[in-house]
This record gives sequence, C-alpha cells and structure tokens, in this order.
Amino acid sequence: MRSEFPGGLFQPSAPRKVRFSWGPTPKSARVARRAPAARCFCVGPLPQRVREGGTSAPPGSCPNSLTHSESSSSSSSSSRRERWAVGLAIGAWAALHAVFLLHRRFGSDEPQHLHVAWAWTRGLLPYRDVFDNHAPLFHLLTAPLLRAVGERATALLWMRVAMVPVVAVLLFALHRLAAVLFGAEAARWTLALAAFYPPFFGYSVEFRTDVPWAALWILALAQLVGGGALTPMRGFVAGLWLGAMLGVSLKSTVLVAALALAAAGVVGLDPTLRNRNDLARIARSGAALAAGACVVPALLIALFGALGAARELLDCTVRFNTSDGLVVARSAWMRLLPTLLVPPAAAAARFWLRSDADPGVARRRAWLWLAGCFYIWILVTFWPLLTRQDWLPMDPLVVLFAVAALFHVLRSASARVRSDAALVVLVAEIAILLIQPPLRRDGTAADVAMVRDALRLTAPHETVLDTKGELIFRPRPVRWVLETITRGRMQSGVLADTTPERVAASGTCLAVLDSPRFSDRTRSFLSQNFVSVGSVRVAGRLLDSAARAGGEPIPFEVGIPARYAILSQRGEAHGRLDGEPYVGPRFLAAGRHQFEPDPLLARRLRRGDGIAVIWARAAQCGYRPFEPLAPRDGKRSRERSTACPIDTESAVPSATLAAT
Repeated sequence: MRSEFPGGLFQPSAPRKVRFSWGPTPKSARVARRAPAARCFCVGPLPQRVREGGTSAPPGSCPNSLTHSESSSSSSSSSRRERWAVGLAIGAWAALHAVFLLHRRFGSDEPQHLHVAWAWTRGLLPYRDVFDNHAPLFHLLTAPLLRAVGERATALLWMRVAMVPVVAVLLFALHRLAAVLFGAEAARWTLALAAFYPPFFGYSVEFRTDVPWAALWILALAQLVGGGALTPMRGFVAGLWLGAMLGVSLKSTVLVAALALAAAGVVGLDPTLRNRNDLARIARSGAALAAGACVVPALLIALFGALGAARELLDCTVRFNTSDGLVVARSAWMRLLPTLLVPPAAAAARFWLRSDADPGVARRRAWLWLAGCFYIWILVTFWPLLTRQDWLPMDPLVVLFAVAALFHVLRSASARVRSDAALVVLVAEIAILLIQPPLRRDGTAADVAMVRDALRLTAPHETVLDTKGELIFRPRPVRWVLETITRGRMQSGVLADTTPERVAASGTCLAVLDSPRFSDRTRSFLSQNFVSVGSVRVAGRLLDSAARAGGEPIPFEVGIPARYAILSQRGEAHGRLDGEPYVGPRFLAAGRHQFEPDPLLARRLRRGDGIAVIWARAAQCGYRPFEPLAPRDGKRSRERSTACPIDTESAVPSATLAAT
C-alpha cells in the first residue's frame, strides 16, 4: 500500500534530478525560475468527483491541497514544532532518568555483577575464585571503572551513572535504524517514545548486563540494515557487535538464532530472492557475519585459557545454566500460544514485503519483524527460565513497529496530526512514569546503609554472608549465589546447602537481614546465632527472658567462635561469665555458655530490660540489638561511634576465597 503524501512513511519521495550547466544561464530559464509553475502537494484523499473524473477544482490546482509555498511553510512549521517537542522530551528524559537512577530500588542482579567486577579489582579470577553464571565481558570492562570509584557505599549508584552513555548509544542506534526503515519523521518519534517506554525505562537505569546486551543488539541491527546492500565487510562488523553481545550474555544465542531463522523466512516469502546470485551474496555476507561473531568469544576463551580457568568458565556459564535440574513450570497453553501466532506473524511479514516500492527496504522491514517474532517464539517455547529483563532487546523494536503502525494508519493525515498522535502517546508514557515509586521515596537507602555498615564492621579479608553479593566488597564464605537456578537445585537435592557449616568454619560474624532466598535450614541457623543491629545482622543472640527474670544464671549457645560482649539495654552488663567475673569482651568458642548477672542488673532484667551477647566489634562501634530506651537519671543512651577501628583479633581469621 502506498502513501498518499510525498516522502511519507511507506513511500519514499522520488529523487529530484539536478542538472549542472557550465556558462551563462539562458534568459528563458531565469524567467522560468522567477515564475514557477503552480505546484501542489495533496495532503489527504482526493474528493470523490475528482476520483471519478469530475472537475471540482480549477485548472492548475489540486483539490484538498496546499500550494507549493503554503505546503513548504506548513511543513517547515510542523518540522520545527516536532523538533521542539522531541528536544523537550530528551530534556525531560534526562531529568527523569536521573531521579530513577538515584532512587530506584536496586535489583538483585546489580550487586551480584558489581561483586564480580570487584573480584577482578582484587586480583581474583571469576569462575575459579568467585562463582558467577554470567558471561565475563561486562564485568571485565567495568572493573577499571569500579577501581576508579573505590570501595564506597554508594559505588553502585556511581556504576549506574556509567550505564547512561550505553543507553544513549542504544537510543541513537535505534534512531538510525528507524530512519533507514521508515524515514526521519518516524525516527524522531521512535527515539522519543522508546526513551520513555515504561517497561524499558526502569531497567535502563540499572547496572546490569541486559543494558549493554540490548545496546549491542540494536547496534548490530543498525549495521546490518543501514547503508544499502549488505556486503561481507558490513556483515563482519555486525558480527563483531554480535560477538560482543555473546560475550555479555549467553542469551544472545537466542537472538542470533532468531536472525538466522528470519533470514530464511524472508527468502521463503520473497520469490525474487531465490536465484543463484542473491543466494550466493546472502551466503557470503552470512559467512562474514559468523566469522565476526566468533572473534570476541574466541578472545575471551583464550584469555581464561591462559589464566588456567577455561574449564571453570565453561562449567559456570554453560553447564551450570543448562544441566538437569533447571525446570520452570509453564502451562501448556503458554508454550502453545507462540506457535499459534506464527501464521499472523508470517502474514504481517508478507505485508511488510509488499508495502514499499523499494524492495530492499521492504525486505529489511520483514526481516527485522520476523527476527523479533522468532525471538519471542524461541524464548517462550524453549527457554527454561523467563525473566522480565529477557525482553529488554525487544522493547525498542516494539516501539519501532508501533510507531510505524500508527503512522501507517494516519498516512492520509497531515504531519501535524501524526505528530499530535505520537505526542499523546508520549504524554501517556511520562504520566505512567511519574506515578512510579522512585519519585515518591528513595528505594536505595537501605542497601546503601547495609554496604556502609559492612565496610565499617569488617576488614577486607573477612567474609560476610549475603545471598547474591549484596555486600559487594567482601568475600563470601560460600561459593554459590542464591539465585533462581541455585535455589532450585538445592531444593531438588542436586546441590547441598552447607551454608551453616561454612559460616561457622570461617568465623563469619556479619550477615544480611533475613531473606526468603536462604533455605529453611540456613534461616533457622541465622536466626539462632545472629541478631539484627539495623541494616545488617551480626553474630550474637538475645538471652532467654524466662531465665533472666528469676536472677538465675542464663544459659546460651554460641554457634560462631569469636570475641563477644554482653550488653544490657543500658550499656555494658556486669556479672559472671562461665564462672569468671565478666570485665569486658572475651573470646567464646562454639558451644554452651552461661552468664550470671549481678544483683543490680538482675533487678533491671526483672523490670523488662533486655540483655544480649553480641559480636564484640559491633558493640565497640556502638551497634545495639535493642530498641532505644528513653534516658533515665539524666543519662543519654550510648550513640553509635563514628570511629570504628577494625580489631583483627575479634574474630577467627576468615578462610580465603580459594579455600572456600
């Protein structure tokens, strides 16, 4: 179907022929230039009498049209108005992006990625010394940035800032892609609408592999689609982008398979491509693309091979993610639905093939459409684990084809009407983002406080317990990260949960707050041997209230050998610990102990004051496991110390990462 306005979305304007002459211009030509013939651009469908051969308009004019000067003026005004709208949208995007970057709650993958990047900065080798089931390129490239930022509680916010140029590259590559396929007008609105697309916007501010993964995908598509016929050199460069994409995420194999299936689909739907020359050209470009796609993965494998960790790389990134035990329940209709949608997708691809006079542009549109459809089909039907971020590479394409569909429906309308329609969609997107939680509260404060407490309370060599590396800058006593795949295998018995034993053996005295990611066994152990002191938990326990009320010796057990202090709600406790006078923190071995309070403390305990045994370093730094009490006798309760010296004798030296 052809557009009814010049230079429209589905029908490019006819190229103007420019003639150059040498010597003086004839007088007749100069006169003709000063008095051009009447020209017009039809901006809507022709009236019925004109279509039927009637004469509803005077000679030399177009019904329902503007003169050349009027049309040029209107087009220029509309273009300026559209550029202003897109420019304001970009400014609003920058402001809103900054708010989301600073206040959007951290995803569980973000600290995990940063923990692996930190391992590089500490001279540790991922996969061998630190477990990770992601491809290595993202962490390898961000490690120098993290070294420059340093070990600080707000490091993850700074690393989010590093993702802003990546998102900008993605959006402008999408603009180029849209300009090649659907024209400049559609490209401008695709850029604006994709920037604010709510499913994409939230994840685009996060420090995760999916952001550069999507950017590399759009860059590869822009390289493949733009610049005329695909040559082997352009195919090789696009292959380099695809290879980098494979180095960032192994889910790229699905995207590469979708591209190959889409190419086969276009050849099957377009009979004009089934000749020997075209097939040979496609084969040469495909071979060059495949060669380029192998470069980055080969370099990464060679790097880890030289470091002696090629086998660990393969085990953690491929075997761990694909071996038995990873089964995610999915209903039969959900697996069948993408297959049922194959005929409509093929019909839409046929429409794209027939919708433009330029066969090259039409084929690219159909190929890109089929690539997106095949990706969704493979992902939903065969991929074992689905997450929202798996759709991130498709979000820009959804916006691209939505804008194309909108402009096709409004192909007979003026440019201003099309811009107004796109502007309504843009305002709706911004309205959705304005009601999101990051604009009402800071979702990062708790995580920043947690990392800050871990940095204050532990030395660089000491282990801390978290689920996926949330504490970032400290080694962990266990190898596995507790993400979906690991927890599924622990529940099925494929992996053994030895977290309590590893915590006790390594003398780990700091852990994150309770999380459903921990197994029931681990949660029980932590609740018995750790107490909450705000944003983290430290080794210790609240002593039994029934025993303390009678003034009898209070028995308790220690699960983690370390130096402990005994505190009441009003400060240091006094009495006898294991039969000896308690005069300050002391080392307690794992096992059973008892504390006998002095008479004054016993009276306070009978009135309801609390008593706890707590890791000595946390007590020295002013951390308390009690609710704050109102001051009595004019004395203020002790506040948390701003200076917290690290005493290397206060805990059993932690095992190194290699040993764990």
